[in-house]
Amino acid sequence: MVLGVLLVSCGHGQIEFQTFPSKVDVSIVESNGQIKKLGETPLEIDTENIFYNDGVVKLLFTKQGYRDEVVYFTKPAIRSRVKISSNMQQASSANEIISNQKLEKISSKIAEAQQYSFSKNFRRAEDILLKLIDDYPEVSVPYDLIANVYYLSNDIDKAIYYYEKAKQISPGNIKRDYLLNKLKGNKPSQREEQI
Repeated sequence: MVLGVLLVSCGHGQIEFQTFPSKVDVSIVESNGQIKKLGETPLEIDTENIFYNDGVVKLLFTKQGYRDEVVYFTKPAIRSRVKISSNMQQASSANEIISNQKLEKISSKIAEAQQYSFSKNFRRAEDILLKLIDDYPEVSVPYDLIANVYYLSNDIDKAIYYYEKAKQISPGNIKRDYLLNKLKGNKPSQREEQI
């Protein structure tokens, strides 16, 4: 994945997207993690359609068989026309292509589960996260999120179980360790108390 930052001190206006190859999907990653497709290149949109309350937006360029690219774009201060060009690199292996598709699916489902969790629909969030755990048992984030859901649902034993599973996959998360100690009734270490 290629990451770029585009700082513009110009204002509202038009953004023109050009890519090689053409027909690349241009999406915006919203603050809640949802990915909203803006269109396909070549593409021209009004900047007011992508800036809501945020001063910076995260743009995602994707095309099957190519490496994803991310561009952070700042809100223009004055009306202007901006051109964003990208020469996308082909994915170097089938594993990389599969990895990008897998990441996209996981990200989308995690965002969906978080939305349900924020709206206190814990049952629906649980269903999504359990399916993610079944499909991708090597990824720690769904374990952490379902532990959060169980914690918020006051099912402490399940919360501890899933935090422990996440810790086995991805140790060293200080916030998780703090929560685990708190749930188990242990006194947190000095390092954890600094969080």
